[in-house]
Parts: sequence; C-alpha cells; structure tokens
Amino acid sequence: MDCKVSEIIKFLEDLAPANWAEEWDNCGLLLGNKDNRVEKVLVALEATRDVLAEAQALGANFVVTHHPLYLKPIRAIHTNTLTGGLISSFLKADIALYAMHTNYDRSPQGLNDYLGRLLGLRRRRPLETPAATLYKLVVYVPKDHTEAVAAAMTRAGAGHIGQYSDCTFRVEGTGTFQPQEGTNPYIGQTGQLELVAEVRLETVVPAHLRSRVIAAMLAAHPYEEVAYDLYSLAEPKGTEGLGCIGDLASATAWPDLLRTVKEQFGLAQVRVGGAKPPAQVKTLAVTGGSGAGLLQAVARAGAEVYLTGDIKYHDYRLGEELGVCLVDIGHFNSESLGIQYICEYLRATLAKEGKSTPVISSQVLKSPFYLE
Repeated sequence: MDCKVSEIIKFLEDLAPANWAEEWDNCGLLLGNKDNRVEKVLVALEATRDVLAEAQALGANFVVTHHPLYLKPIRAIHTNTLTGGLISSFLKADIALYAMHTNYDRSPQGLNDYLGRLLGLRRRRPLETPAATLYKLVVYVPKDHTEAVAAAMTRAGAGHIGQYSDCTFRVEGTGTFQPQEGTNPYIGQTGQLELVAEVRLETVVPAHLRSRVIAAMLAAHPYEEVAYDLYSLAEPKGTEGLGCIGDLASATAWPDLLRTVKEQFGLAQVRVGGAKPPAQVKTLAVTGGSGAGLLQAVARAGAEVYLTGDIKYHDYRLGEELGVCLVDIGHFNSESLGIQYICEYLRATLAKEGKSTPVISSQVLKSPFYLE
C-alpha cells in the first residue's frame, strides 16, 4: 500500500516533532504537495544537484534531508543561483523536499542518541535541554480573528502538549479601550471609549520558540497595539535536548576507544586536542555536526572525552581549560550516520503500518574535503 507525502511527514514527526526545532531553523515540508502519492523516498544529508539527479534516476518523488535547502525566508527566486535553481528543478520534477534538522538533533531517539548507541553508551541523556522550559502566552483577540491568530501561533510552534498539537483555551469577554490622538485603530473612533467582543486566547510555547510565536501572533493580529501576557511555567523537564552523554559499559583504554571511534565513523584519522587524553575513559559525550557550543555543558556533565565536528582553534584551548579531551569526527561523517537511522526508522514504521513505499539512502554525497 502506498503513502501520501503527508503520511510520511506524520511518521517523521512522530520521531522528531517539528516544534522541537531551534527558532532559527527551517524544518518541515519546504517544497511540494503534501497530498501527492509517494513512489519512493530518498534520504540524504542535504539537497544538491547530485541528490536531485539521483532521486530522478531512482524514481523517488519525496526527498528527506537533514540540512534545510534554505534557512531564511525567500523573497525572490532567481533560477541562475544555486538555491533558486534547485528550487526550480525540484518543483519542475514534482519532487517534494522535507527537512528534519535541529528537531532531529533534539529528539530523544534522534541523531545524537543514535550516535551514542553506536558507541555503546549507557544511561544516555541530553547534554542540554533548553526547550524544557514552557511559557503560557495569552492574547486578547477580536472574536472574528480568533481562528486566524490561533492558527498563526500554532504554525509557529505553539500549542504542543505531549503528542497533541493545536492546544489552546478560549474565553469570551469584553475588551475596552479609547484610541488617543495619532492612533489608527482597527476598531473605534479617536476619543471614544470602545467596548469590543474579544476572546482571551491561551496556549503554551517552548522557551526557544518565544520570539517566533510572538512575531507570528502580532503579524496575524488586526490591532495596532496588541495586549498579550507571557508567563513562565514551572514545567518538569522533557526528554528532548541537544547532544548526548553516557557511560561506557566499562572503563576503556584510550587507544581502544580511539580505534572504536574510527571504525564506527569510517575514519582513518581524527583530530584530537583540548585536555590530554585520559588513560581510561568511562564517561563520553557526542554531538553530531557542529557541537563545540556545548563544550561548557560537556564539562559540567563530567565527560572526559567529547566527540563532535567543526572544532576550532579556540575550542581546543577551551577544552584544555575545562579538562575535556576533544575529538573532531567531522561534520559530514557524524551526520551521515544519522541519515542511516532515518532510513531504518522509516522502513520499520512503514512495514508496521502495512505500507510498501521503498526508502532509499542516498549514495552520491561525500565529505566536501578530505585528508591527505
């Protein structure tokens, strides 16, 4: 039995809900029609001309990537540019494009947990969980704009409680205001007290999405000046978060650990720096992609060794100060392994649902640089 694009998206977001993405990120369906029937799914690290050609050769009309094709809103599409040309080519080929990026990084069964499993880590937990803090956002809306404002907020990531989305609460009441000189009121006249039928609209917002949700709410709201409140909630921590830390089954000699790392990530060489490698390693941390920003969290969590990619000169110096040995496993190498898990997960989920849609791992991308 075949699937629609929307069904595949549902399965992917069961693994990594879109609202777990960082505020600056651009996850979800980027191009295509969610109602299209999926012939084959191709999973790749990123969308390139080679990946597009591979999808066409395989007859795959749905491409899932880790890196989004674009992060910022697009104001114009020029087909003589790399991004514009790819957008045009994907649309002409009627191939849907979906990205699962930092939401997959944050998932408790996502990229970093998978890397931790490959390394044999026990008691795996995130290095940092800033999304655990929730806020309640309350806004007062004229009754006939309630649905539009609520939809804008939930599309921006508000209203998720557990496995439920679009969670809001609404109470009808009367709002009062008097427009002063120099205002341009949506309702009412300057100098006259207005009584308006309004709805108190409430929802929950993850801390890292506050700015995005508020901006979406203000854009959808008809009032010149919008009355809203934001309350911090004392909410138990969730399970999602960035990075992964855990314990090896037993203390492992440094040369043995290094050999395991090279075997798992398919590397002949790795860069090592920061603190001197310990003779025995018990607690290990890993973050796919570029994880140097979590180095302070690694030190607080007590890891002796930290594996990640894109480690810079000053990161190594900081590692020296913090007493953490750093191992650069490469951005591409770490995340390409995570792509394999998306394939495994989708195949298992589709089989469980009685779906026959093939899922293929891209074979055309390689690291953009190499060591000699």
